[in-house]
Amino acid sequence: MQSEVDLLKQRITDLEARKAELEVKNAEIPELRKKLAEVEARNAKLIKQIMEENNRRDAKIKDTTDRVDKEIDAFLVNVYKKSVSDEIRQCNKEKTIQREVDAQDDAPGLACITGTVVIVNNLDEFGSQSIDKINSCTSTESSREIEVIANI
Repeated sequence: MQSEVDLLKQRITDLEARKAELEVKNAEIPELRKKLAEVEARNAKLIKQIMEENNRRDAKIKDTTDRVDKEIDAFLVNVYKKSVSDEIRQCNKEKTIQREVDAQDDAPGLACITGTVVIVNNLDEFGSQSIDKINSCTSTESSREIEVIANI
């Protein structure tokens, strides 16, 4: 019987120790819940800040993109204007050459005219110029001949 009493006393001591451990853990639960609430509030605040920063960055990127688009548009307009201007100049040069050839055809006894003329063609699709160089022009009363030597 003494051993049963000793066993029961030991069991009571073990249960009291276990109870003390559980009371400590139960005391920690409200503290941990408070810390969890603080962390969740901080996370919500950080998420809000990140979203605001993303919106500012997106607006800045859009503004930069709009400026770049405007610069590209302005550049393309200038290229087009230059192309039209070059085309007009080329047309005027061709008219001038034609008038000179016609005037030379009217001059009797003129057998040969040699000269070098540079004609700027339109801008191609990549924006580079094509230049035809007319190396020699021969004119007589009966025929006109223009030889294109190189396309530069």
